[in-house]
Amino acid sequence: MPAYLLIRAVDNGPDPMDYRKGYIVHVADRDQIGGMQVPPRFCQLVISDVTPDQVRDYLSEWRLSLDYEVVSQDLGTDSFTVRVYATQVSASGKGVVTRDQVESYLSRWNATVLATAANSVTFSFSVFGLVNSEAFWQHPGFSEFTLSELSYTKTTGIHAVRAVHPTMTQDQRQAVRNIILGRDCTIISYTDTSVDFSVTRADVIDRLKHEVKKLVERSIGRRRWAFDTSVVDAALDAGGSLTMTRQDALGKLVDRLQVE
Repeated sequence: MPAYLLIRAVDNGPDPMDYRKGYIVHVADRDQIGGMQVPPRFCQLVISDVTPDQVRDYLSEWRLSLDYEVVSQDLGTDSFTVRVYATQVSASGKGVVTRDQVESYLSRWNATVLATAANSVTFSFSVFGLVNSEAFWQHPGFSEFTLSELSYTKTTGIHAVRAVHPTMTQDQRQAVRNIILGRDCTIISYTDTSVDFSVTRADVIDRLKHEVKKLVERSIGRRRWAFDTSVVDAALDAGGSLTMTRQDALGKLVDRLQVE
């Protein structure tokens, strides 16, 4: 204690990723005013009764962040209907997820969009359909293989699959085995023209969720949290630095999701 918060005192530009007046630039355990970081472009808020670690979360960006909800499932065919939605949506609707943002990625996973709402996209898939998709393998050579399901155990969610290529070379066989192992699959057996492997439902669905999140999630604004501009004005009037308690500072902290 205390925590020293360097705050932008003027807008840096019109882009959403620019710093705006009231945005926290840096958090430290010592005075931050100096060098190029001086009034009137910067000011400092000293919170007397917290450590830097206790306020570091307020440096987080405002992001399009996704989460998933299982709407229905049929374990007999290992098929699912899932809703994807955004978790950081502003009062005016900034940060929602749309069909255009996710459909092209879902289609590469052999998933089908069923419906959309103001902040959600509902889609369906089968686990074997995901395994048999371009996106699961992410390797152009795997498109030359034909995949078939050998067995599926409902209670464990384990799928046994055969990948067949009628003219595999020895180098191709080794490359394919490496690709399969790299997708958290277990090789059961192989011949000159095929590789049998197993993969679990949970691993496949987790890979889908992770990949879509990675491709769709993005920054919406430099900061989700900002201090009311009155704090900046008071700090500048005081010579560039202002001291507050945690309670007083929280009363001046603005969650942009609530106001934009």
